[in-house]
Amino acid sequence: MTVPISPESPRRIEARRFALTLRRVMHRDGVSGRRLADDAGLGRGRVGMWLMGRNLPTLEVAARLADALEEPELLACVVRSRTVVCVVCGRSVVNRGTGPRRYCGAACAARTNRDRQGKPARERAAMAERSLAVATFAIEAFCRGCEPEGLCRDTTCSLRPVSPLPVDLRRATA
Repeated sequence: MTVPISPESPRRIEARRFALTLRRVMHRDGVSGRRLADDAGLGRGRVGMWLMGRNLPTLEVAARLADALEEPELLACVVRSRTVVCVVCGRSVVNRGTGPRRYCGAACAARTNRDRQGKPARERAAMAERSLAVATFAIEAFCRGCEPEGLCRDTTCSLRPVSPLPVDLRRATA
């Protein structure tokens, strides 16, 4: 199943650029979406998503399309979009399209795991306690802003399970 790229994603621009290039080349060569899907051994839905600019093919499929349509810009769009920077070492790496990628390889991923595990348990616990305290303070501040009297009247509130405010049973709304 092909999942559309979210409208907020920076990859959406490249998906649209890919769609424009693909449509231009298909028009130039007189190739329909159905014929392209059949010739490339792909599902028509996937080709439709690419034509609408909602997604990008994997690197392998983009290379097949670029070869079949004799248009290297198709592959270049996908390579640009799928180039990411490793969060550990800063090297550029091309995501081949099998899911999100944060690291250039196993060594950087292992280094991140070692760094996480290298922290003493007390330090990790203290960080967790600080995060919990910040969240608790934020929830209490929000609840007090909603109910300045300090009594919650809305039993259907999504924060009710974690709210520090007691329920005002006399005025509670269900």
